[in-house]
Amino acid sequence: WYYDYMTVIFVVSYFLEDLVDIFGRYRNFFSSFWNIYSLLNHTLFMLGGCLEFYGFKQIKGDNRAIVSGNHVVNVGATFVSIAASMSFFSTVRFLLLHRKLGPVVVCIIRVLKDTAIIFVLFFIIYVSFAIGTFSMFKPFTLSHNNITGDGFKMKADDLANVKGLFSAMFWRLFDPGENDLASIIKIELINGTDIKEDGEVSMQFSHFVGLAFWAVYQAILVILLVNIFIAMMNTTYMNVSQCADLEWKYSKSYYQVQFLTPRAVLPPPFRLIYYYAKLMYRTKSNEALKADRETKIREYIILLHKLVTTKKKSDEENSIQDDFSDLRQDIQNIVSEKQKAMHVEIHELKEMIVGLKNEMRLLNSVASE
Repeated sequence: WYYDYMTVIFVVSYFLEDLVDIFGRYRNFFSSFWNIYSLLNHTLFMLGGCLEFYGFKQIKGDNRAIVSGNHVVNVGATFVSIAASMSFFSTVRFLLLHRKLGPVVVCIIRVLKDTAIIFVLFFIIYVSFAIGTFSMFKPFTLSHNNITGDGFKMKADDLANVKGLFSAMFWRLFDPGENDLASIIKIELINGTDIKEDGEVSMQFSHFVGLAFWAVYQAILVILLVNIFIAMMNTTYMNVSQCADLEWKYSKSYYQVQFLTPRAVLPPPFRLIYYYAKLMYRTKSNEALKADRETKIREYIILLHKLVTTKKKSDEENSIQDDFSDLRQDIQNIVSEKQKAMHVEIHELKEMIVGLKNEMRLLNSVASE
């Protein structure tokens, strides 16, 4: 159908735009949550579309319900469905332009980062307790065929097999409780075939520890981990709210700046028109440059020669002026030194004259007596 081809064109064009941004911006591309989100979304579209195309070639018709859930066509359809959901969610980014809703979107993105941190901790706790729980409960089963005498069995075998174990432990995050999943009861074999169950839960050491282990897991999960996650969300919200205006303006500006590039004048897949126009412009520009290259080189050399000559003359004139300035300063220094020497000699002569006058007065006074 025509809309299938249109979808393929749009998906491929957006995916190629992401690759262009990666090669154009390098590490800066991955500094934004929305860039990573967009790349993941379009990658899922591409991968799912390719798998679906290959899978439909293997089955007759377009009914996916008649094949296995692990069939390549169903796997591809699952990826496409997830990508479609992500695409619609990405419209939330437009709310960054709104003054009231923008800070809320920023807070949601920050909380998603906190969720990723908590998920890592949850995964470690989840796998750790799953290993211990399965190790303790794997001998027990509800199968009557394996019972040859008196013994014990679990009320429910969810924790005694791998498939039920991971399912039961994960959903306890949203629905804690179900102590019967870890409860072990005693059974008796009557007449070799009939089984009599004792409804009382066994409190023998290994059985009690298994039940306590199950309780500790739920306590850590529901009481500790969930409350830590709530506290982290509250802290994130407080940090965002304290500088909500600054955070909102930064996120809005980061979103708007991507439309300032020349290629943003057209959205994908119509951006191919821009690339074609740019290619033609460069081709024509190269032809014109080849024709004028020699002329511009000659003009450049002439201009460079004029600049060098002018600079040389200016340096020479400055040098002559500097020489005259130095000579003038030297003359002034010599005159100044001579004047100082003359002042010293004149001062000495004055002192000699005063001394002679004093001696003559002394002689006159002696002669008169």
